[in-house]
Amino acid sequence: MFERIEKEYKKNSKEVKFTKFYWISAIISTIVFSTAKIDNNIKNYNFITIIILVIAYLLIDYNKTIKKNVKANKNKFIDNFKAYLHILKSGNLNNLITLLKKYNFKTKNDLKLAIDYFNSKRSIKIESSFWGHIISALVSIASILAVAYDPINQKIDYTKISIIYGTSIGYILIAIVPIIIIKLIINNIAFSKEKLHLELSDKLSYIYINFDKYKNQLTKIYKN
Repeated sequence: MFERIEKEYKKNSKEVKFTKFYWISAIISTIVFSTAKIDNNIKNYNFITIIILVIAYLLIDYNKTIKKNVKANKNKFIDNFKAYLHILKSGNLNNLITLLKKYNFKTKNDLKLAIDYFNSKRSIKIESSFWGHIISALVSIASILAVAYDPINQKIDYTKISIIYGTSIGYILIAIVPIIIIKLIINNIAFSKEKLHLELSDKLSYIYINFDKYKNQLTKIYKN
């Protein structure tokens, strides 16, 4: 049951939905631009294409969320945007409450059981820090730039970079670097297992402490 809660909580998370969209868009875009028989200058638009798709995704999500949850005022964008941010902030908590209702968690003892479970799942092992991963990525980028450095003129030879970029391997490396960095950010900031268990434990504890506030919501009959 707890594993189902964890799985559904993660599935319904806006962060996870965005992550899936980003990876699908980034991979497809990179494959298309790296394999298409087009001018290298056009290939440079790979990153721009991904940015445009991400902005489009966020705009669509904003409009859908406001339309569904807020009586939007077309003349008050700032108010609507603040409401959207509030929905994002409280979305995971509401998501969890819905799941608690679905799996019949009605009492403080039920919540305590769930808190103990997710606390027990939290890892104790020491992992490399987020900044350690970023430094490693920067070192990799620096090694590429070092190849293009001209010691005589003491500056970067962009012609060498162009030559490296023009090769299939060079293009793939340059295309993958931002994806690797994004992956590191996702793993360390978004929804790693450790972060997921910590977030569930924290939100369950919050509901437990404020049980009187959420009691009525938990005891309502769940409707799918």
